Amino acid sequence: MLIHDIDSSPIEADIPENILHFDPTTSLKNHTYANGHHYPHQQPSSSSSSSSSSDHATIFRETELMHHLQLLLLDGALYRAPLKEEPKKVLDCGTGNGLWALDFGHTHPGSEVVGVDWAPIQTGWHWPNVSFELENLEEELSFPENEFDYIHSRLLGTSIHSWPTYLSRLFRHLKPGGHIELAEQNYNFMGCDDDSLPEESRAELLMYWLHVQTALTKLNTSVSEFTPQWFGERLKEAGFVDVEVWQYKVPWSGWAKDRRLKEVGSVVCEVGKRAGDVYGNLMMTRVLRMRKDEAEEVCKRRAEINASGVHHVYHYHWQIVARKPGAS
Repeated sequence: MLIHDIDSSPIEADIPENILHFDPTTSLKNHTYANGHHYPHQQPSSSSSSSSSSDHATIFRETELMHHLQLLLLDGALYRAPLKEEPKKVLDCGTGNGLWALDFGHTHPGSEVVGVDWAPIQTGWHWPNVSFELENLEEELSFPENEFDYIHSRLLGTSIHSWPTYLSRLFRHLKPGGHIELAEQNYNFMGCDDDSLPEESRAELLMYWLHVQTALTKLNTSVSEFTPQWFGERLKEAGFVDVEVWQYKVPWSGWAKDRRLKEVGSVVCEVGKRAGDVYGNLMMTRVLRMRKDEAEEVCKRRAEINASGVHHVYHYHWQIVARKPGAS
């Protein structure tokens, strides 16, 4: 298995006065990435989430930030798979608000793109070559076998109960010679390339993630084993070959000196403020039955440590590509 360590050098920290805080007017609107790609805001001004629910609207904003984060990490690229020609049919698993599917369809007009999710939170419009369908990825899919030339699956680590079953299912629906790409991250590692993270703060951050992992285990979802090697083995067991991994460091706030990583960190911090507390509180109070005040304190300390920018913490993100044997 080949691993490309994109951010292999220690991340150099900027001075505290230069910590970048997320500003949606400059970080999202009309953003241009390193490859000249623009953030996908081509949709008409009348576009909106298909649901009027405030909860769904919140999910849309958070998943929009996550799409922006992915584009920042990959320097504007949507994928790392070696697509030598425009794939005829593409499946986007866990499409969320549908922005990845829409962006891929816009940049690949000759491809038919199908985005699937269990929740109808996609935009109320789409390009002619993009469609959305409701599917439960934990059950058999409604598509024929050998249907897709390329399958994309992003950040489903906390949603999939059985990765061997999930990957075997995707293997069946992928055409021989086609590629699968998983975008996932670690939940059991907290990196710091300098001495900026004292043990007390490290323990407080670990406390949050320990509670979340314990809650996920109670829900029969395990993320503690996630590594490139673990995903590589699961892909090989499902029948895939030529596994290749791109590994990225993801700062938790805008403390990095490198401009790309600084922007990445500012988005991560914003997502953490919007979703981290809600998600953590939900897991701790409803699944672990912790007292509300205890859960709120754990979440509050995590947010404060991240937002300060003085603790230079990061995690790993992976783009994992593999191929189904046979002729395309």
